[in-house]
Amino acid sequence: MVSRRPAAASLTSRTNATRRTATREIIESLRHSIASGELARGERLPPETELAAHFEVSQPTVREAMRALEAMGLVEVRHGSGAYVTGDPTQFIATSLHTLLQIDHVGIIEVFEMRGALAVYSAARAVRCATDEDLDLIEQQERRLADVATESDLQHIADAAVAFQISMSAAAHNPLLLAIESVLAELLIRLQADALAQRDQTFWRERSLHFSRDRHALIASLRARDEQRAIEAMNNYLDTQRNWYTSDPTLIDARLSDPEILRVVRPLGFERLESRFR
Repeated sequence: MVSRRPAAASLTSRTNATRRTATREIIESLRHSIASGELARGERLPPETELAAHFEVSQPTVREAMRALEAMGLVEVRHGSGAYVTGDPTQFIATSLHTLLQIDHVGIIEVFEMRGALAVYSAARAVRCATDEDLDLIEQQERRLADVATESDLQHIADAAVAFQISMSAAAHNPLLLAIESVLAELLIRLQADALAQRDQTFWRERSLHFSRDRHALIASLRARDEQRAIEAMNNYLDTQRNWYTSDPTLIDARLSDPEILRVVRPLGFERLESRFR
């Protein structure tokens, strides 16, 4: 009895499954090489043709793997030049967190509470772990924020506020903490800036004055290596933020799945952290 040939749909299904398996293998292999340091940050990956020959797959399968690694923040694909190792998973963490917050309809205030808990931990850890260079950078970012706080360009103010908060987190020397805090801090600042965009310069000057006192107290506690003072200063800083933040009725009950919130969240670009400190 002659066996029937497999249906075309069956062959297509098997081909797709094989390709997906091959793509996952490439992703995992390159991810391991990047994480272990075998492929250094800034290093150019071999051309598609070489990778295809090495993994014994087609070039489209390699391109599919490169797209996934780029989404994870591990490589940057430069058209006409090739793929380069970035080794920065912040963008992947940002996308994952945004998706989680939207699916579970998490409220903005809930995000703020989580961000606050992490910030207090960062402050306490920074007392023990921050170098003099870290503290100098925090002071530099505070001065930058004070300088731009009276500008009419709200984008500059938001950028400086994000950079100050990230420099505080970086001083704790915990990469996971830094990655998560960076995402939450930028999300909250951008949402608040968008909600308060129509306020005049007097509002922003008053706001800056309120926050400036808290920032200076926080920096002084870090310089003194006083953990209890640092925790108290950070709590005061967060309380001031929360009071201003919840003063806007449009944000109190807002959730990440709301259309108006998505309008602000979608354009957010989480560049490499180093660019925030320029």
